Amino acid sequence: MDGAKVAAKQAHAPRPPVMRGGLGPIDDTTAARRLYLDLAKRALCNILYADAPLSLRGGGVPPEFDLELRTAGEDLPSQAHTFTGLRRLDNLQDCIEQSLRDGVPGDLLEAGVSGTAALRSSCAPR
Repeated sequence: MDGAKVAAKQAHAPRPPVMRGGLGPIDDTTAARRLYLDLAKRALCNILYADAPLSLRGGGVPPEFDLELRTAGEDLPSQAHTFTGLRRLDNLQDCIEQSLRDGVPGDLLEAGVSGTAALRSSCAPR
């Protein structure tokens, strides 16, 4: 199998098993595109630097960063670029990639501010 076919197969491979907080391991065979998207989503949610949240959805303030709350989008980060949790960004990515695979005609529109960077990352040239 040539390199392009291997890369295409890896780009659409199922995600690794989910672990604590919704994050799973990344192995050595993961395609560069998937690694880039994973890093972009973690940066958007500021999981990389684990900033303390301003509050929780529904009220209250947790004492410190909680990975499970952040991936679920249940806290309001003080430094992140989005309040959308990692699980919602994963869902947005899946929807975009399915639309691209199915050849759905038209443009994509993100009418808020939470998913724009994820949308642009998912639509990066293939």
